[in-house]
Amino acid sequence: MNKLSAIARKCFTYQFHPKTDTLVRLALQLGVNGGSKVLAEANHLAGNFHQSNFNSELAEKYYLKAIDLSTSDFDRAKYQLPLGGVFKLKGDIPKAIENFLNVKKTLENLEGKLEEEDESVRRNIYTAVLNSLANTHNAIEDYESANEYYRLAYNYSLELEQIRNASIILSNKGEMLYNTGAYSDAIVDLELADSLKKEVGLSEISINNTQYTIALCYDAMGKTDLAFSLYQKVIDKYVELEYYPRLSMAYSSLGKLQTRLKEYKPALANCLKGLELIKEHKNLEFELTTYECLHQVYKETGQYEKSLNMYEQYILLRDSLRNEKNIKLTTQLEMQHVFDKEQEKREILDREKKTRNAIIISALAGIAFSLFLMSYLIYRRLQLKRKSEKILAEKNQIISTSLKEKDVLLREIHHRVKNNLQVVSSLLSLQTKYINDPQIALAVKSGKDRVKAMSLIHQNLYQRENLTGIHVDEYFDKLISSLFNSYNIAPGKIKLIKDIEKLNLDVDTVVPLGLISNELITNALKYAFPNDASGEIKVSLKEVDGLLCLKVEDNGVGMDPGLHTEGDGFGFELIDAFKEKLDASMELKSENGTAIEIAIKKYKRA
Repeated sequence: MNKLSAIARKCFTYQFHPKTDTLVRLALQLGVNGGSKVLAEANHLAGNFHQSNFNSELAEKYYLKAIDLSTSDFDRAKYQLPLGGVFKLKGDIPKAIENFLNVKKTLENLEGKLEEEDESVRRNIYTAVLNSLANTHNAIEDYESANEYYRLAYNYSLELEQIRNASIILSNKGEMLYNTGAYSDAIVDLELADSLKKEVGLSEISINNTQYTIALCYDAMGKTDLAFSLYQKVIDKYVELEYYPRLSMAYSSLGKLQTRLKEYKPALANCLKGLELIKEHKNLEFELTTYECLHQVYKETGQYEKSLNMYEQYILLRDSLRNEKNIKLTTQLEMQHVFDKEQEKREILDREKKTRNAIIISALAGIAFSLFLMSYLIYRRLQLKRKSEKILAEKNQIISTSLKEKDVLLREIHHRVKNNLQVVSSLLSLQTKYINDPQIALAVKSGKDRVKAMSLIHQNLYQRENLTGIHVDEYFDKLISSLFNSYNIAPGKIKLIKDIEKLNLDVDTVVPLGLISNELITNALKYAFPNDASGEIKVSLKEVDGLLCLKVEDNGVGMDPGLHTEGDGFGFELIDAFKEKLDASMELKSENGTAIEIAIKKYKRA
């Protein structure tokens, strides 16, 4: 067991680098001659190796062997914990969460029942299961639950002075904050995690992974110099450590940054390096990032056929990943439905059997017939009442399950509509490269912005619990930001003032409202400040005396109130059409700029 422990420590030190496979094979050989406990530990080690190298099938095989060889609840819980990670890697999130919760319950039941050495291990595993639950909820974008589990895990590790565990938990939480766009908060946690990892002597691979996430945060925040320098440092370290799965991602991230800096030659070289490495070390999510990188660099260098090819690969792979996840979820719902039906049949047969036995007993009890009859009638009445209550509960459960299934399907519909609109937007962007007429190009760009406005509505819907309502303050934030980016408005050039009331409106109101707002804000950006002039745009949306009032005003050059528009007449035709739909009136003023106010009578809260 001592030799096996030494091998395990060495494997953990190198984060189960692919080259540690020799050590893993040696551990399995030691386990064959060491009895069931040693063999179980050897299989556990082999499972960790294959899971770290993204081979979920072999990892599951070795973990199940370790569990079968275990003779105590403690050992089974210890080996069952990483099995949840395999389920997560395979995309079976419900099964992963169920697995982790079972381990958590077992560990809680064992508190105070183990020897001192095993109790110390139990506490470490309990920290790990809290961290695993956090990571799993993070994977399905349930950030509220993920954040709570990270908090519990981090506080528990500090309480037990488990600095190594605390560093890993902080690193995971930092990655979650990066994924949610909280880049500054992410950097605070990641830098503390980096410091703690160095303090306890965690592996260089683990430390470099944290450095890579910090580089991603700098990149997302626009801190180009810091991101560029850190990407180079991270890549050099991964090359030195010969750790290729993450190296492919680092190359692709650097390539995307160089593309934005218009350094197209090194950008293309780095993206191609990422693609070559990821095809050797299969990971579909990493491969997705690499195709996105190549699509962008080919697009910027005018290689539109290659760009379109990479974009198609990106879309196919992204939809494949999403469909695989949805198919697994649907299959699980169907299996649960079949199980419930079979359970219902068994319960009916059991009840029928009990009824027959009751009749036989009543026939044999002729001596006490009167007394038995009275007792039996009372018993039957209670049984019928319970049966009715049970049937009602079962029907309520069926209705609840059906509603959940419909919710999943409706959410997926909004997601797909959003994706399809984004594809249309991307195709319009590509098409403008082939258009020489500025007026046609401007019309196509306006069409793209309208598609984007509708896409944001469906994006908000599938990310919310309420699938029919939109929080307009959040929607307007995204819409206005998208338009400022679309027209390349330099920071500080045009001051934006927003006064959007926190309203949750029905989607039938938000669609025309969003398209009207898109046209008004677009016109202000296009015509109010000619010759690259500075200025101010104010957008407000409020409920006033039973009306929904939208106002877009600027302090630009102004326009003739007798005219509908100075630019695209189709835009104001859209506004007129949607005004009728919303039973709205419009007032235009041109004093010290332009102010357009629309008062909507026909609107609906969600």
